Amino acid sequence: MIQLLSPEEDVVVHEFAALCLMSLANDYSSKLTICEQEGLGPLIRCLNSQDADVQKNAIETVASLLQVRAYFLRKIVVVLCDHSLEPNEKQKNLGLFSPQDYQTKTGLRELGGLEPILQLLDSEYAIIQKLALDALQRATEDGKSDLRIHIYK
Repeated sequence: MIQLLSPEEDVVVHEFAALCLMSLANDYSSKLTICEQEGLGPLIRCLNSQDADVQKNAIETVASLLQVRAYFLRKIVVVLCDHSLEPNEKQKNLGLFSPQDYQTKTGLRELGGLEPILQLLDSEYAIIQKLALDALQRATEDGKSDLRIHIYK
């Protein structure tokens, strides 16, 4: 799918490839695969597309990729609150969590993704504006305060 986002492909191909990636990005393991296969760069390039459908699908996928933290926080809270686990088992289970959300944020910044997201805030389509705002919020969240919020809910 990521290869279909190459500049040589047609806009319709970009639209549906970004749509497929958006659907895949709802699953945690697929998020990791998209990031590992360097899918963030082509998605950022699609944010500059003249086609609103391509922009919408790309920004929604980027926003979803930035949402890895919430998944981890829920899992971390479950592990920490599991009184049946010994401390060394908790530590072992916590070691399974990846810092993928921070890598995604860093990649977004390094690939120049913040500028096109900011430009999408001026889109004539409200849904694109909302998704761009969601992506910016997720890109700028502080993991420590997120953890406190999730633990005390």
